[in-house]
Amino acid sequence: MSMYVDVFGLWVHTKWCPACEAAGKLVDIRNQRMEKRDKFYRMINRAIPADFRCARVKHIPASVKALLKTKKEGQGIYFWGDVGRGKTYVASALLRNFILRGKTAKGACLKDIIEQLRATFSSNHESEKDIYQRYIRTDLLFIDDIGTAKNGNLESDYNQEVLLKLIGRRADQKKMTIVTSNLSPENILAGFGKRIFSRLHKFLIIGMTGRDRRQERK
Repeated sequence: MSMYVDVFGLWVHTKWCPACEAAGKLVDIRNQRMEKRDKFYRMINRAIPADFRCARVKHIPASVKALLKTKKEGQGIYFWGDVGRGKTYVASALLRNFILRGKTAKGACLKDIIEQLRATFSSNHESEKDIYQRYIRTDLLFIDDIGTAKNGNLESDYNQEVLLKLIGRRADQKKMTIVTSNLSPENILAGFGKRIFSRLHKFLIIGMTGRDRRQERK
């Protein structure tokens, strides 16, 4: 089909192909979808440990799903239980679902966040503030495996300050934080101190019981 088009005030004779235009639009749509999918998977790979990227919400135990339905808007979640009870699996499944809904999410062990912050003491690449903002601004933050101080001792003052700052500022902004730990609610005070105890007891606390799934996979 021949036609004239206006190019900066000049009428230029050209050929227009409806089929070609439609095909081009389909290619654009497909490329946009692939780009969006790749963005999701990059975020998932950065936020979720490799061993738990298979985690899915549909595989979360029904009893845990029932408790999750009682969560208030913006309320954090504290999963506790012995090793291998599924804490990180459930948290990873929630994280993945959050990302696929178009939200931003980050996940890390507390010790890794501490190491990133300590690295700023001798580096000019990132400031301590930059690291904090990275974890405070994200829509969902998953902090894995806290309360690992040996012999039942309190976490160091610095570790406590970092954890308190992260969960405190995120709570003030009504942003959801997921925390996992081996410590029961009764042992939170001994493991973290009064200020963190007060913050974590405002979370939805879910105990993970049952068999050791890690031992079964060996």
